Amino acid sequence: MLVFGIVVLMMGANSAFAQTQTCAIVTGGGASPTTGVNPAYLANLDGRANEGCTILITLNADGSITTTHPNPATSFDSGRDDNLIGVINNTAQTITGLQLSSATIPIFAFDNDGVCAGPPGYTFSALGPNPNCAIATDPHTYGPAGINFTVINANTGIVNFGNGGIAPIVIRFFSLEGGTSQRSSW
Repeated sequence: MLVFGIVVLMMGANSAFAQTQTCAIVTGGGASPTTGVNPAYLANLDGRANEGCTILITLNADGSITTTHPNPATSFDSGRDDNLIGVINNTAQTITGLQLSSATIPIFAFDNDGVCAGPPGYTFSALGPNPNCAIATDPHTYGPAGINFTVINANTGIVNFGNGGIAPIVIRFFSLEGGTSQRSSW
């Protein structure tokens, strides 16, 4: 089972918005002309909720954290080393950042092939949220628009949620290194 070291940074705010697809749904393209989408990831796009996420973190109202794997593929990319990670905020607080760490997997050892990498770039289904890669500011290509990272070391970092953070009952997603075949070590 996937175990995260998570520290949640919060500040007060309110919102009421929910959707059934937390992560973008990658349908084609690639981080470079020689890469593409993992065939196992594509095979698991069968209409289920949150199918674009290989990892889904739910921050629950009672303070607990639930981690699931809606798309059981090892990764979204053909290199089998990148994950799409969704976050659902069911708390009463706005989340401005998540500190994630792994004892053994270098999840912040970015090699510039994240969800917003290109050319040619990945293509996305209209059924999931648009990552707005054209306006993303993460220099490593792992954060869609409004998300960047503070890398502490290759195994530990903070995912920063811009534009006011993730308000209650709101979702965001990003990508990180480390194929889910390794996720039991996270």
